[in-house]
Amino acid sequence: LNDDLMSIFVANDLCNRAGLDTISAGGTIAFAIECFEKTIEIDENYEWGWHNKGFTLILLGRYKDALECLDRALEINPNYRAAIRNRDKCLNMLKLRQVNR
Repeated sequence: LNDDLMSIFVANDLCNRAGLDTISAGGTIAFAIECFEKTIEIDENYEWGWHNKGFTLILLGRYKDALECLDRALEINPNYRAAIRNRDKCLNMLKLRQVNR
């Protein structure tokens, strides 16, 4: 569940601009997270699954959960550039959230 109202407004605006139904988009995102969780369940050392779950959680504004997933991806592969880049973005979003409160 996302309790960050601003991220909900931004996600809604992005869906509207793209002509997407927010209910359908939410269902698609939930399905994607489920798929990433299944890949992790099959192979807990699959950095791609951890990274993509983390990236998707960033999109939902769930930055702390995302950070845990990205950290796990980097434990497995410390040179995973996308995970490094998205972890930095996630940390910046957490800092912004703290400043805006």
